[in-house]
Amino acid sequence: MKKVLGILASSIITMMLFQNCQKSEFSIITGVVRDSLTNFPIEGAYVIQNGHSFQTASDGTFSIEGVQPGKITFFAASLKGYNQKYTSVIISNGRVNKVNFELSPIEKPQIETGIASNVTLHSATIAGRIVIKNGIVVNQYGFCWSSSTNQPSLTKLEGIHSFGSTSSNANFSYDITNLLSDRIYYVRAYASSNAGTIYGNSLAFRTSEAAVQGLISSHSFDGANYYQDNTGNFNYSYLAGNYGSTTDRNGNSDFAAQFNGGRGVYFNNYGTPYEFEDFAISFWFKKPGAWEAASQKLFTIGYPWVGTKAFISQSASPNNFYFGINPAGIEYRVTLAAYPSANTWHHLVAQRKGSKLQLYLDGNLAGETTCSIEVINNYGGWMFIGFTWFQEFFVGEMDEVNVYDKALSTSEIQYLKIH
Repeated sequence: MKKVLGILASSIITMMLFQNCQKSEFSIITGVVRDSLTNFPIEGAYVIQNGHSFQTASDGTFSIEGVQPGKITFFAASLKGYNQKYTSVIISNGRVNKVNFELSPIEKPQIETGIASNVTLHSATIAGRIVIKNGIVVNQYGFCWSSSTNQPSLTKLEGIHSFGSTSSNANFSYDITNLLSDRIYYVRAYASSNAGTIYGNSLAFRTSEAAVQGLISSHSFDGANYYQDNTGNFNYSYLAGNYGSTTDRNGNSDFAAQFNGGRGVYFNNYGTPYEFEDFAISFWFKKPGAWEAASQKLFTIGYPWVGTKAFISQSASPNNFYFGINPAGIEYRVTLAAYPSANTWHHLVAQRKGSKLQLYLDGNLAGETTCSIEVINNYGGWMFIGFTWFQEFFVGEMDEVNVYDKALSTSEIQYLKIH
């Protein structure tokens, strides 16, 4: 009898220990996260349990081990672009528990890029519209633009303007400034929310061409009109030698002047004197073959023996290329260290700007010096192209000779270079 009682007691103790062990077991939680609209599983969603985060696999599933049973356990599932979902369950003891989620996508706003208006040389006004859905909040919206890509974005742009946050429909516009002239720009409206960043349609517009003001003399050497000043301010007076025409830098026949030595063109304005402080001379030139060790004038303003002269020249010794002003025998000169390359069309701007003489070659500032002379006096209104007063004849080609009664800005010089 005692033996039987001992066996029963042992069995009871074992059952009690087993039940206690069962109560201390940890359960496993598995589940799947799906899109509420498509029912597709969502990869990379976050499932959070008691401060611990777990991420779903490619099939939307997740597994959490070591959850204590018998208690209310809170879960949350979230992913950018979706509304967060919460649930709570009582974990059963000793088995695998299922917790599934359906996440509803956050509705994105509607964003539109409108029209471009008031397009000028360096600016444009851009319009846009935003439509809010289901009361979502847009954290930031505005425009981004670029001239190097037709799909500007927050990571590919040259400029951006943001309007902050909104929870209401809105029409908006912005004046884009500091643009380059005669260039195609692309702009898109954008909006950023918890659903991510979206973009409107891409809008293209071209800024206006630069209209360089202050032109007082213009010589295009086009066909039969080679001798004319297109502004009408100066009158053709004389051809030194036989004028020659040649092909310009764009391949147009008889659209550039050819000077083979002993040739040139000069103009005046009926002896009427004029004067100006800042001024600029712009033209294209090409030196066929090689530069000679000889003094040759490409351009001269002013009567050779009276008043102030401005000239662009190659020099005999030392071999160099320069732009100078000679007011009554006092010469100021900007000199290049070497000749511009031969057999190539070059664009040149020589100008007086404030107290500086500047020489631009192919759009780049190639030389600068101080010049204290304040006023350029051109007594008699003389202008020589390809020589100076029947001497120092230039051997080469020239085109689009323009004279301005002001100094040019960098953007104006760049415009003349590409047109």
